[in-house]
Amino acid sequence: MQELGRSDNADDIIALLDYYTDNQKKVAEQRQRDEIAAKLSQQHPDWKKVVASDEFKAWVKSKPQEEQKRIYESSDPDYIGSVIAGFKGFKTLAQLPTPIREPQQAASDGTDTSDPARLDRN
Repeated sequence: MQELGRSDNADDIIALLDYYTDNQKKVAEQRQRDEIAAKLSQQHPDWKKVVASDEFKAWVKSKPQEEQKRIYESSDPDYIGSVIAGFKGFKTLAQLPTPIREPQQAASDGTDTSDPARLDRN
């Protein structure tokens, strides 16, 4: 009977150590997430809104599979910040009006580019 008691006690200790180890891992993971969030908040105060947006998700989805995986699995706040900056740059460029005609293109087809009023605007 005493052997059984020792075994139960050992099992309890092992279970307690497992619980403690799991808890420590969760605490460390949460600390890492908090540190990443703090750094991202310094770089991009709106980062939570940006990464939650459908636009951002669609932009990431347009990337090659390996890049998507790296973006979603990264724990490097500098890399994540650069991804957010890249998205913001893409979004800004997408909102700019596209030039109707590039001067170099106009010059190559014989159009006089010295007088902007003479450029074909169609």
